[in-house]
Parts: sequence; C-alpha cells; structure tokens
Amino acid sequence: MKRQELAPTYNNIIETLRGDYIRRNEVLADFIQLLDKIDGNINIALDSKWGNGKTFFVKQLAVVLEFFRKKAFDQEIDIDLEEIVQHKSYLCDLNPEHTYIPIYYDAWMFDDHPDPILSLMYSIISNGYIESDPTVKHKLREKVAALTSAIASLRGVSLNTEKLFFPQENCLESINFVEEIKDILNDIFEQLIVEKADKLVVIIDELDRCKPDYAVKLLEKIKHFIVDDRVIFIYSTNKEQLIHTIKKFYGQDFNAALYLNRFFDFQFVLDDSEADRYVNYLGRERRFINQTLLSDIGAYFKFSLRDYNIFYSKLTSLSDLGIEYTQASFLYQVFAPLAWAYSVIDIEKERRFLSGDMEDEIIEIMSGIPSVYNFAMRAISNGNDIDKKSRIQALYRYVFNKQKTDDFTTDTLHILSEECKYFLRILGRA
Repeated sequence: MKRQELAPTYNNIIETLRGDYIRRNEVLADFIQLLDKIDGNINIALDSKWGNGKTFFVKQLAVVLEFFRKKAFDQEIDIDLEEIVQHKSYLCDLNPEHTYIPIYYDAWMFDDHPDPILSLMYSIISNGYIESDPTVKHKLREKVAALTSAIASLRGVSLNTEKLFFPQENCLESINFVEEIKDILNDIFEQLIVEKADKLVVIIDELDRCKPDYAVKLLEKIKHFIVDDRVIFIYSTNKEQLIHTIKKFYGQDFNAALYLNRFFDFQFVLDDSEADRYVNYLGRERRFINQTLLSDIGAYFKFSLRDYNIFYSKLTSLSDLGIEYTQASFLYQVFAPLAWAYSVIDIEKERRFLSGDMEDEIIEIMSGIPSVYNFAMRAISNGNDIDKKSRIQALYRYVFNKQKTDDFTTDTLHILSEECKYFLRILGRA
C-alpha cells in the first residue's frame, strides 16, 4: 500500500497549480486580491478543518507571492511557474499592486521553544531573503542576541547567545522595556523589507496543534510586539480546534471565541466544497475501481481531503494484494469500505464495527451510502426488502463472529468460511 497524500514540496505545488485539480486557483487568486487591498497591520484567520489542504494552500500562496515579487524586481523566476501564472484561469488575471515577502512559520514545529517571539525572529531572519548579505544577517542576529542577553541578565539568567534561539529560560517574560523590543523588531523589518518588497506576509501554520500555553503566548506576543503597518499575519488554522486549545489554557468556561476576535481582524474560510472535484481527480489521475463508492463514503462520513487520501489508499490496496473476486466480493464491497472509513474517522467505532457490535445499526448506516446499500440489497438475496435486510445483518454477525465453522449461504450467495477468515486478515493488513 502506497501513501497517496501529496507532500507540499515545491514541485508538487507547481504541479497542483498547473493541474488545478480541485479548482483552488480561483480561491487563491481571490485571496491574493484580498491581500492587495489591505492597508496596515492586519491579522487574518484562514479557517478550515483539519485535512482540507490549508498547508498546501498557504504554501501555494507563498510561491505565487514570491513569483510576483521577483518579477517586479527583475529577478530570475521559475519558467514553469511563469507559464502557469500567465495562462491558467484566475491566476492570469492577477496583477498585484504591492509586492510581498512571504515567511512561512510552522508553529507546531517550534512549540517546544520557550518563547515564540524568538523563534519567530529566527524564522524571519533565516528565511533566505537576506542570505546574500551575511553582514546584515549577522548584525540582525547580534541585535536579537544583545536583547536576549540584556533581558536574561535582568532576571539573573546566564545565557549562551550562541544558542540564542533555543534558550533554557523564557527570557521575554515580565520585562519592562517593551518599546525596545518593538524597535528591534522594526529594525529587522526595515532591513528585510526595504528594497525587497512593500510588505511582509507572515504565515503562521499549525497553531491549533500547538500546546495550549504556546498557542496563547504566540497570539498575545505577536499582538503586543508587532504593530508594523507593513506586516500582515495569516493564521492557517482550524478555528474550532483552536477554540478548544484556548479553553484548555484558560478553562472550559472561558469565552475562547470572543478572545480570538481580539486577534483576528477577519476570517477567510477555506471550505471543502471541492471534495467532489478531488474525488474526480482521484478517479481520473490515479488507479481507482469505484469512484462512486469513494464519493458516497466520503459524503456520508464527511471526509476531509486528507481522509479521502487515506481511504483511497486502503481501497487500492485490494488490487495490490491480488484478491480474486468471487461471491466473497460482497465482503470487500460492503463491509471493508465501512471498516476502513471508521478507521479513518473514529477508531472507537472501528473497534465496535470489527467486534460485531453494530448489527443493529448496520442497515441504517448502509442506507446512507447509496452505492454500498444498493449493491448489498441486490447481491444478498432475491427475497423482499425485509428479508434482505435481515440476511445482511446475519452475514455481518457471521463475518465478525470469531467462531466460524460452516459457510454462509443464501439463495444467491455462498461465502466459504475460509474466504471469510482471509477477508478478516486483509482488514488487518490493508
């Protein structure tokens, strides 16, 4: 079984912009036009549930913003990307008035760091935009090191500035000279932005996955310390999950939604309306045997794009395993998709399903998945609907009962006990 999820590498970003498989180019163009209308220091919440491609989207955004920045400054640009931007729908209509330096910051990767401002400084300074001038970069590092050491000395902390960005103490706690920190940050932005762009776009990703204390500190310190009108923050997050994270820090009775409104000036929703297009992409671009089944299962279980990838991998594993379809194909086309769907979205329900504890629910579940239900009702028997449903329940009970000696038989179906045992092994392997 192969991993089907695309990693957000540069090459994959270029290919997805070219293919526009789920029609995200239109959303991307709208978002860039929105950015271009912003005046001042603004914080945007890019909201979508986990697995809907937020990271891929913000990295596409960074690539396209960097393309237009390089083009404006007559720097060398990627020829393939130039062709895409010039000829693909929606992207070809873009003509940003401003230029932007995009900085990507993975908050989750840094959430063991004692202070978010220092790790954010590190990301900004080390992002490559001042790499051509090591003297400037060194001076910026010295400024931050000097600040950190000064703060540390006030608190009686001995700090090795060579390990500036991984100190053992939280050096910015309870300090009195906030304005000095702002001045140094402003100096960093000045060195970074002047002659390279009009504005800085800082993309904060995976905030909702961070430890509660780190997420809160990051939000609050960015708000307190970074007020430069040339800086725009984009928080790529699942807002619902972020609310849960905030409540873990302040308590379950805390109004986390109102709290977040202090930090986010407005919200841009990256919805999952492109799920059907993604299913079409899987069916068209990759090997798949039943696109309707994938679509029906995903709709019923409310799959994210990542969920579709995981489920698709499990389904395609059947052909990888070289399974021969006999009358036992009923098991693979009815029970296997349900078991694998639960393994993607709810481990406890997967356990119940595989333990045979969902006999009373199985018909109701299947009736919400047309391709599964219709196949099962056709294949199980020639009887009436009541008889067919009873036999499906009996087969479910038979399959997931550990003690099997006899075969399972209806007027249209004959499943050998050995076939059933092999099927159960497949569920464990795929």
